[in-house]
Amino acid sequence: MVGMHPVGMKHFVRVTKFNAVLTAVENIVFLLLSKWDFTVLIGSLWGLLMTSAYFYLICVSVPRALNNTDAKVARKHIQATYLERMLVIALGVIIAFKVSFIHSWAAVIPLLFTRISISILYYKNNGEEE
Repeated sequence: MVGMHPVGMKHFVRVTKFNAVLTAVENIVFLLLSKWDFTVLIGSLWGLLMTSAYFYLICVSVPRALNNTDAKVARKHIQATYLERMLVIALGVIIAFKVSFIHSWAAVIPLLFTRISISILYYKNNGEEE
């Protein structure tokens, strides 16, 4: 993955793996509720792709912003990339709700997974940063 700091890459891989586990759990829950079908699988994978793209963009843009010596330039960079990330998510959600072979709610649920993954991995390490 071009342009990603090694520490960012490490966190990206860990969080994405944990998000994949949560996506599997999501599919199991749909299955247990007798609501699972192929559209749920496609939707959950679409949501995983969206949340992975979002976190990837964070892992690339934050170190670049921190390399700027001018705080105003760094702030503008973060604001610009925030807009890009929101557009990626908005486009992904619109597609999820418009395409018939994607279960829209199964696609939206994974958008919560990155925050959950980061929190669990942080507490798993007893609150210590790596």
